Amino acid sequence: MASLARLKRTFRQEMREILPGSVLVACLGVVFSWLWIRDGWLHVARPRLVWEEATCRITSKRVDPLPPGTETPRTFLPVLTFEVHARGAKYLGSTYEPWNESMGHAAAGKVVGAFEVGSFYPCWHDPDNPSNAVLYRRVNGWWVSVGFGIIPMTLLSVAAIVFPFLSARPPSGRRR
Repeated sequence: MASLARLKRTFRQEMREILPGSVLVACLGVVFSWLWIRDGWLHVARPRLVWEEATCRITSKRVDPLPPGTETPRTFLPVLTFEVHARGAKYLGSTYEPWNESMGHAAAGKVVGAFEVGSFYPCWHDPDNPSNAVLYRRVNGWWVSVGFGIIPMTLLSVAAIVFPFLSARPPSGRRR
């Protein structure tokens, strides 16, 4: 009996069940897609397309542990301070790369070890704010993999909302 009642569901009953969840997932997908695109612009595209190349002189380097409770235990951040020589002036910069990610002590030490205090290196700075500069531009693998999850989830959710309406239309043509 229960299966017969299940077969008799109408389209509206099915939509009442599936629509709220699909709308929620689609809205979350749109929000997260927007954040993903915004971060892509700020951390990937803008430093590569808009930022200007300059010369930077390393003034200090160190590996700092992150404060307890901020991320996983025993994570570190490579800290490099440098002078940005751009537009005939000097600015102070302190960002190694746009993502500013934490890492293990060995990896942070390797990053810091690649730079010598007092030496000059190429860097890239924001033309609107030359003190916002980086020594290394890269695409974050985590950012790419999140995009491979968010974009399809959003498209599938939108399809789950739209497809039932498209498939519920009566067939075109006359009935006899």
